[in-house]
Amino acid sequence: MRNTNNEVKAVGIVLFFLLIAGCNSSEKLLCKTWKVIDVEFDEATVNISKKDKPLMVQQLRDSCLFIFYKDHTYFSKLPQQTETGVWNFSKNRDTLYTQNNHTGAAAKINVLSEIALDIDAYVRDGTHMKFVLVPVQK
Repeated sequence: MRNTNNEVKAVGIVLFFLLIAGCNSSEKLLCKTWKVIDVEFDEATVNISKKDKPLMVQQLRDSCLFIFYKDHTYFSKLPQQTETGVWNFSKNRDTLYTQNNHTGAAAKINVLSEIALDIDAYVRDGTHMKFVLVPVQK
């Protein structure tokens, strides 16, 4: 009986450290500078003409950057503005929440790796877009 308790404690300690390591690895993967390489607009929620769509996608590719910092703040450079705010993961780390002075967004994380961040972004104003980002090489 005594060995069983020790084994349970050991397994619990290992699981605790794996959970902490998993949390830190998501943050480590996210905390860098990202640039947009592709974007898809949900036509039902984003009011953009077919004519303007390719130009908007190109503007985002050319100038849009997201920088996520370890202190849970972020900076984004958009085609005509910059913004700062705070970010957090959901409990199970499958959603990224951002909040600035004006609005907030929730982004379902499809892929978060060393080479890509693929998200479905849902803004509080009702718009929905899909972004594919890659790290900026220094």
